[in-house]
Amino acid sequence: MENALWVFNSVLPILIFLWIGHLLRKRSFFSPETIDNIKNFIVNFTLPAVLFTSFLDIAFRWNYLLLMILVFLLCVFLYLYGRSTKQIFRQSWIYFPFLLTGFEFGMLGLSLFGSAYGLENFGKMAILGVPHEFFIWFVYVTLLVRETSTKPSVGSLLKSFLSSPVIIAIFASILLNLSGWAAWLNNAFFADGLFKVLNLLAGLTAPLILLVVGYDIKITPTNIKSSVLVVLLRLGLLIPLALLINRFILSALLNLDRGFQIAFFTLVILPPPFIIPIFMKKGLAEEKAFITNTLMLHTVASIVTFIIYFALNPSL
Repeated sequence: MENALWVFNSVLPILIFLWIGHLLRKRSFFSPETIDNIKNFIVNFTLPAVLFTSFLDIAFRWNYLLLMILVFLLCVFLYLYGRSTKQIFRQSWIYFPFLLTGFEFGMLGLSLFGSAYGLENFGKMAILGVPHEFFIWFVYVTLLVRETSTKPSVGSLLKSFLSSPVIIAIFASILLNLSGWAAWLNNAFFADGLFKVLNLLAGLTAPLILLVVGYDIKITPTNIKSSVLVVLLRLGLLIPLALLINRFILSALLNLDRGFQIAFFTLVILPPPFIIPIFMKKGLAEEKAFITNTLMLHTVASIVTFIIYFALNPSL
């Protein structure tokens, strides 16, 4: 009974923040432009703060590299899976394959994992995010932009990648960690003030993201069958696959602890990246509505799945 009560009280803040976000939209408390500004604040300030502090003290091991390779290859496999299922189920949507791969790591994964398992365990989730971000920037976005008949240059992709505050935070933190300068930073005269600022910013991440997600959730019946198909194709494959990978690869082969297994499961149940509409061709109003609907429907399914999984796995 005590365990069930603890799980309930851990899940309750997630649900309340989502509900508040939904209420903000229903009552027009924030305009869509304000929500966009909050998203920019998250991406440029709070997420980098979370990732910088997460990587600073991680003791890197050889099996982390193998885990990163696994995540990258999984994303590639899912893109091929999307292309094949598009043919099998005779889907005419141009961007259908892009809905079958990639995960909304930043704007949902970190907030769910951190809210349930604590900010101090963000590092396990963050390690999974490194190969995912490589895939998104150098494979996913490249293929996505090509659908607009515009071939992106390697230079433009590299510039976008290296100028991303999230990527800068990750690489700066890893560099300080591996070079030994993290110890100097921790003992610097300004360290207490700096880390207080970073921790305060990091603490804003989960509630702000959940508010934004709650605000954005709006599902319409338009092309709902195709949206449901995407959710079923993703979760129907990835839930059992994650359980198998956790048991036979992460645990048995890589000897990674329970925290990494929970982080991996959290990653693979997430919805597709929310960036798809940004890179779409103009003039595809119906397809954009389908994609937006799918992202929101999958977001709801992901949250429900995570809550059930957390109830069964309340601790790392």
